Amino acid sequence: MFSDVSRSDLPLGMTDVERSVLQEQLIDMILYVLHAHPELHYYQGFHDVAVTLLLTVGLRLGTAMLQTLSTHHLRDFMDPTMERTRSVLSYLMPLIQSECPALHDFLLRSEVGCIFALSWLITWYGHVLSDFHQVLRLYDFFLASHPLMPVYCAAQMVLMREREVLQCDCDMASVHQLLSRIPSNFPYETLISRTHSFFQRRPPSQLERQTSLQRLKR
Repeated sequence: MFSDVSRSDLPLGMTDVERSVLQEQLIDMILYVLHAHPELHYYQGFHDVAVTLLLTVGLRLGTAMLQTLSTHHLRDFMDPTMERTRSVLSYLMPLIQSECPALHDFLLRSEVGCIFALSWLITWYGHVLSDFHQVLRLYDFFLASHPLMPVYCAAQMVLMREREVLQCDCDMASVHQLLSRIPSNFPYETLISRTHSFFQRRPPSQLERQTSLQRLKR
């Protein structure tokens, strides 16, 4: 079950003993949550959230936070199937369409789908960002926000790269490669500010109606 939990998930600069202790604590956190909530299922990437909490607030508080997130913000990802995860991902394209129909149409023509954003959502970007401070900034934002805020953030991130996307070849491989690689100098404070405004303009109730209508059309 924990084949994706490895010593490489822990920071560099630690001694072997420190890394071994942290790895054991990480597994203890995950097992505690799963034992306390048998209805929850481990998913690949769950450990990225756990290790971020462990390194930031320690074992005791990190375990309590992980348990709360597992039953609330991350609950849709912890079913035995990916049906609810796919449902969360399905909000991405309607959000992009609401702000930029031309970009939305380009993405549809490329047939890139939404899979490029999967690891963003299920790890709260912890797996794809190399700067730990950027990860923590997003975690602060998501912890204080609606559970769907990471989806709004993903849509805003794509919208902020509109020019890059529209200039690349309109095929799945090219667009997927571009979007799955987040620039190291991406302006995260601007991203957070715009995502917050985006959420206020397009609240989840409005998003749900739009998404349901698209499902009916399909």
